[in-house]
Amino acid sequence: MTAIGSSTPTFTQSTVSRVALRADIARYEKQRSDCVNCVSAKTPEGKRNIEDLDTRITALKAQLKSVPQAASAAPVDQQASESRGARVRIDVYA
Repeated sequence: MTAIGSSTPTFTQSTVSRVALRADIARYEKQRSDCVNCVSAKTPEGKRNIEDLDTRITALKAQLKSVPQAASAAPVDQQASESRGARVRIDVYA
């Protein structure tokens, strides 16, 4: 719960969407890697699974390109590192 007028970082819908899409892509790429390195990768079912994952990854990457990037928002990694730095500060005069 935050107070009205507090200065918590706000993320635009496009930023949240881009982060979610990147997470989905990473998850499917890991699954694809597991499938490719599995013993059953050479079977017809294994090949279908790999092809299905390739299709999903390609579709998600196309979606990612169509989501506009917020012009004024800093990259998520930069925002995260800045917010971590703000939490580490210690008031030695208190």
